[in-house]
Amino acid sequence: MPTPTACRPFKPAEVPKLMEAFDSRYADRNRALLSLGICTGFRISELLSLTIEDVYERGEIKDTIRIPKRMMKGKRSRSPKKIYPEAKEYLNKWINYMRMNMQTSTRSWLFASHKGGVIGPVTCYQIINDAARKAGISTEGVGTHSMRKTFANAVYDYWDEQQRAGERIEPMRMTQIELGHASIEDTYSYMEFKMEDKPDTVFAKYNLPSTETK
Repeated sequence: MPTPTACRPFKPAEVPKLMEAFDSRYADRNRALLSLGICTGFRISELLSLTIEDVYERGEIKDTIRIPKRMMKGKRSRSPKKIYPEAKEYLNKWINYMRMNMQTSTRSWLFASHKGGVIGPVTCYQIINDAARKAGISTEGVGTHSMRKTFANAVYDYWDEQQRAGERIEPMRMTQIELGHASIEDTYSYMEFKMEDKPDTVFAKYNLPSTETK
């Protein structure tokens, strides 16, 4: 599996193709995983730590979600993330399937396997790569971290547009906050795929090494 840094984000046109390529009886689960990963930017370990009650309350999907406290263990806290309508739809379908076909409770793993336990990161990697191959998408750089990279890419693009519109914000700094990185250097390294077409002056304020030296 590619490392987090080596993973690439999904292109906008690739996401619907991946969604259509999920065709097993767990297609709704896989769609829920992919959509939630993209809209929250959670790491795969964080996604797989979720239980039904983390996203589901009083018969409906919550509007926002936080990383469970059990996963933080002294790590930097991150702001709650919105669960977008598309992700809500897939989560609803999957939870309804679980309730009808599996023995579940509110504390059951959200992304459960056919045996009732939680699926693992390697299984998630295989699910995403198999779907990419079926959809005719290059699997180079594709991994579970591609979901988080897609989120980061969208966040950066949004704040970059706001800056161009006159907002006094720094897109990289805002991306750092959303990702929960401890330092801007971590975000710069993480977003290297995005910086290939950016002049070195973009990073002058961060005192970072020139992209030409990497």
